[in-house]
Parts: sequence; C-alpha cells; structure tokens
Amino acid sequence: SKRSPENSKYELVKRVIAVEGDLVQTLPPYPTPQARVPQGHLWVEGDAFHSQDSNTFGPVPSGLVDSRLIWLVWPIWRIGRPTHPMNAHTVARVIPVQSQK
Repeated sequence: SKRSPENSKYELVKRVIAVEGDLVQTLPPYPTPQARVPQGHLWVEGDAFHSQDSNTFGPVPSGLVDSRLIWLVWPIWRIGRPTHPMNAHTVARVIPVQSQK
C-alpha cells in the first residue's frame, strides 16, 4: 500500500508494474503515450481499468510505499494470498531498464 500522492490521509492499494528507469506505455488520462519512471519512483496501477493510479497522477515517489499486500480479506471470495499476476497486456506495456541496454 502507499500514501495517496493527492491526499496523504488516504492509503491506496495498487500494483507496482514498473520501477525506476523502466519505460511504460501509458493509458489515458496520462498526457503522453510513454513515460520513463524517474529515479526513486515507481509506476503503480490498479486492477480496475478506471482506477486512480499512475496514469492519473504519474510516477509515485517510492518513499510513499509503506507496506506490501500479503493477504486479501475482501471481497470474501478472494480471501487468501494474492494470486493474480499482472496480465499479459500490462506486462507488454513495460520495457524494463535491463532490456534497454
């Protein structure tokens, strides 16, 4: 989880899809088609298509990340360890920094 970059009173649970140096093919409403994740930042996205995530507020300072999701308790049918890996569409939108050298 991480503190919301828009309001630090709120915590968000998002999936980290890219780390510093990675190139991300963004989704609307992000203003450019691609974004390089700057040093000390992460690119986070929600599982829901229209969630508020880095496509809305941009790369997030890694210092805002304060925990890791290890157990789901809601909705009831998803209780247990998180099992949903990133889907193929999301994986294809990220060019890891190691691949760019």
